[in-house]
Amino acid sequence: MKRGKIRLSGPAPIFRVSKPGVDVDTAAPNEFVAHEDFLFSQPYAFGYVQCPFIGFTGEAYRDESVTVTVPNPGVTPVIHLFPVDHNNQISFPTHFSEGGGNDQSGYAVTTYVVDGTTSGSNLTIRFRKSFNGLRSPNGCYYMLSRNANVGGAPGPGGSGRPRMRINKNGIKIARQGYDVDTAAEQDLYFSSSGIAARVFATGLVGVSNAGHERYNQARVNFSKTFSRPPLVFAAGLRSDGGADVTPVRYRVIGNNIARIHPHYCLKIDTTGFDIMVVKDYGPGDFYVDVPTTWRYWVLDNTLDG
Repeated sequence: MKRGKIRLSGPAPIFRVSKPGVDVDTAAPNEFVAHEDFLFSQPYAFGYVQCPFIGFTGEAYRDESVTVTVPNPGVTPVIHLFPVDHNNQISFPTHFSEGGGNDQSGYAVTTYVVDGTTSGSNLTIRFRKSFNGLRSPNGCYYMLSRNANVGGAPGPGGSGRPRMRINKNGIKIARQGYDVDTAAEQDLYFSSSGIAARVFATGLVGVSNAGHERYNQARVNFSKTFSRPPLVFAAGLRSDGGADVTPVRYRVIGNNIARIHPHYCLKIDTTGFDIMVVKDYGPGDFYVDVPTTWRYWVLDNTLDG
């Protein structure tokens, strides 16, 4: 059995690596680790930004930004943000919080918005804490991915230009018809200058009606303890076969308790994550056909480099 095949010359160059235990010549599309015609939307920058008002417990509205220097790929990237709560847990895609208090002195809840924009080599992350919320975020992890060109016909070069290059600087693979030595970032299928966002674990988890009046919940434990909370994605599997990633959030105040409720929330720590999914309130309510089975992906901290 062979797992790799590389051919750089000729009209149809090949660069293929299959999963462990799978022959590269018979591998199905989902069994390749690398393939010359598969686009990899590689992250090219990863880091952590501390909130400028970390630890602030006043009720006042805060709106402050932090700008950091990142590589400039020449095109607007895809920005992924993973906010970190006051307790150092990642809350994704947005936070869940409940706490007591009153309108005069505020409520012991985390309620904030984090967003990001890029301009050239600058990434600006904006932190906003709402009025009456007494807890502030600690910060935010960011991950920037190349906004690659996936549409249209092959490039102007036809098959006469080299699509791949392997040298002391690593590996580059360009789109069909593009010269690998002159192709822009958005026309690269793979580049060693990007980061390998390695998948540590994936699976299915079912949420159940236990422990909370308004939420179904479940806990997933990692097979190892991370040095810091890893990045986790999740998507609910709807009954019609679609996927649900709705990040809707609403705020309810009653009986001196403020509740910040998202449609779903991943609360990620170093040993695992809790998933909370709002319950289906039935026909006529906003939340209908709420998934009880969710697929998740855990990224290893190879991004920390």
